[in-house]
Amino acid sequence: MITRLNDINLRPYNTFRIDAKCSQFIEYTSVDDIPAIASTLGPDMDFINLGGGSNMLFVSDYNGVVLHSKILDIEMEPISGLEAAKKLRRRGDESRLIFITAYRRYAVEAYDVQAFHYLVKPVEPAKLESVVMKLVSLHREERQNAIAIRQGASVRRVRLDEIIYLEVLDKKIYLHTGEEAIPFYGKLDELTPKFPEVFFRCHRSYIVNLGHVQCYDKGAITLDNEEEIPLSKRRHKTFGVAFLHYLRESGDVF
Repeated sequence: MITRLNDINLRPYNTFRIDAKCSQFIEYTSVDDIPAIASTLGPDMDFINLGGGSNMLFVSDYNGVVLHSKILDIEMEPISGLEAAKKLRRRGDESRLIFITAYRRYAVEAYDVQAFHYLVKPVEPAKLESVVMKLVSLHREERQNAIAIRQGASVRRVRLDEIIYLEVLDKKIYLHTGEEAIPFYGKLDELTPKFPEVFFRCHRSYIVNLGHVQCYDKGAITLDNEEEIPLSKRRHKTFGVAFLHYLRESGDVF
């Protein structure tokens, strides 16, 4: 069940004993609700998930919904926040962790799991707000260097520097990174303006990241992973100008 509330105090909902206020609050009873909640918030909305350590393990990457930041109390049941953090790190979770506890002695262990911040109870709301706003600022900065793609009810964010090229195949767009090809529905005409100048529409069915171009000739572009993608005849000249400009800007040509 999903319940939406406005302008409430978070004290009844957390173990941190913090009288922090929240302008929008969504209460849910099952991790199965998380994809639906995320789809209504949209790819550019920041939200914080409050829950026990075991809950964090279930929702760390649930059905494509990635929680980029987690606030953990160290002494939680049925497993501690530290144990939850260790399990998250072992599975490759790179989210930013904030620990809140009444005991300073856990600080070293917290930093062993690359904690973003460590707060000792009682926590002043202003201090918590400062830490959370720093997180929000970092995420927004990262968002400017990433693209959000929708896959069904889920939204996935991919860093621009990880993208090698995009291609249209069988009415789907495939976003290629060094590790995988990510399929999603969309139109290159709508995507092209969203990319910075380092991305070039080299063919009606392709967008390439100039940072991954090794060389090119009249009909093809060779990438640094040794793949070849087509370069249309009518875009050959403008591609050459754009690629030379990129090389000069990056300092590879003088």
